Amino acid sequence: MGLDAVVYRNREHLEMGSDNARANMAQQTGEVYFEDNQLSRKYQYKVEAVAHRLGNVAEISALREEASGLIDPECFVIRKVLYSGTHKRGGDSA
Repeated sequence: MGLDAVVYRNREHLEMGSDNARANMAQQTGEVYFEDNQLSRKYQYKVEAVAHRLGNVAEISALREEASGLIDPECFVIRKVLYSGTHKRGGDSA
């Protein structure tokens, strides 16, 4: 297990033509998604601006420890991103 970070493209900047009417957006993350599997496959690489693997559970723990010494342990990055190397999408809201 590990933690991946994803930044989604703004829906306004996605060129989806007539498929735009079938697109949904997750309010919490801004992720554009489709109920239709064919459309999901068609746009799966177009909806992400960047995706990066942050590390496995041990690496996330080390990052959290290092970051806690440099920034406020109550900051957003530590509380919502580096709090666990195993959290899943749709977790705790900001």
